[in-house]
Parts: sequence; C-alpha cells; structure tokens
Amino acid sequence: MQTDTINGSIGFDALRQRLSATKPNQLLIFMALAEQCESVADIAGQVQALPASIRPHVIVGGYAVKTGLAPPVTGADFVADISSLNFG
Repeated sequence: MQTDTINGSIGFDALRQRLSATKPNQLLIFMALAEQCESVADIAGQVQALPASIRPHVIVGGYAVKTGLAPPVTGADFVADISSLNFG
C-alpha cells in the first residue's frame, strides 16, 4: 500500500490535480470536529463529480465520526475505527 499525506489546507484544484496524477483508490479524510462536516461534504461532492477514471472512494474517519457528532455525508462512507480498514 502506498499513501500520500496532505497536512493542512489544500484547495480543491490542487487536490484534483493530485488525484489526477496519482489515481488513488481511496481518499481518507479525518474529521475531528462536527463543524468540519460542511467542508467535508463539499469535498466529497466535488470528488463525486470527477470523472470515474480519477474518482477515489471517499472514506471519512476521525473523532467527529467515531463519537457520532457528525451527520452522514453524501458520497462518503463513515468509518468509526480507521484501524479496522484493510487496504490490502
């Protein structure tokens, strides 16, 4: 498994370029606060609009998901325990 980590803020144009260049199968987003839900939903929606050839599966984890503070996000799967994911 190969990972590409983005720490901090990245605009969607830069993210789209990165997705186009690397063509990952999954995009894992960590949501620490429920207040981040709108931004996460925006990213998930924009990812869903990408061509299938570069569109990864969006997975959302983090404290807000684990504790049930965040409502579901269309176009993304919530995973309460990311350590349970198998990327093999």
